[in-house]
Amino acid sequence: ISIMGQIAADDQDSWTDATVELHQAGVSQRATTLDDLGAFRFEQARPGSTEIVITSLHGIIIQIPNFDIAV
Repeated sequence: ISIMGQIAADDQDSWTDATVELHQAGVSQRATTLDDLGAFRFEQARPGSTEIVITSLHGIIIQIPNFDIAV
């Protein structure tokens, strides 16, 4: 299962290299960073309750609360 996403902002440069974490079962399973277009991708996500947390280099946090991955 692949999960892809993108952040779009007026000041896109402020989000480049922000940390993106994939949490499952309350534990961070994978982490990556946003590219210069605000995009991220996780490969091989497991089915189950999932949360994504994005933290900018300036400390702004975007949290995508629990959603279920099912196959």
